[in-house]
Amino acid sequence: MVVGYALDPWIPIIKRVSTTSFVITSGGWCLLVLAFSYWLIDLKKWQNWSMFFAIVGMNSLFIYLFAHIGGGELVYSMVKPFTMAIFSGWGELNAKMITSSITWLLLWYICYWLYQKRIFIKI
Repeated sequence: MVVGYALDPWIPIIKRVSTTSFVITSGGWCLLVLAFSYWLIDLKKWQNWSMFFAIVGMNSLFIYLFAHIGGGELVYSMVKPFTMAIFSGWGELNAKMITSSITWLLLWYICYWLYQKRIFIKI
């Protein structure tokens, strides 16, 4: 059984060309996640785990620009020789996934360092 979303019978959901159906569907999912996060963090007061995401949110502009001007690729190229040597026995795909995860954690740590030093990049 195929479940249709938004205007799918007439306009297919295609991310690459950002069709109307894709925008409505992805927007709906984002609103559901936002409502669930609001319920969990603000109403139920489960706030300890959300600090992990708040640290990136405090410097989201910085990390976005840093990753897109080559900083993410630089960190990846520094991590890759070590992880590929250590985890190559686990298979190439697993080693690449571990390399990407460590790169992501290092980018998060840059945001954490900025957060500790109270450096916030704003417009």
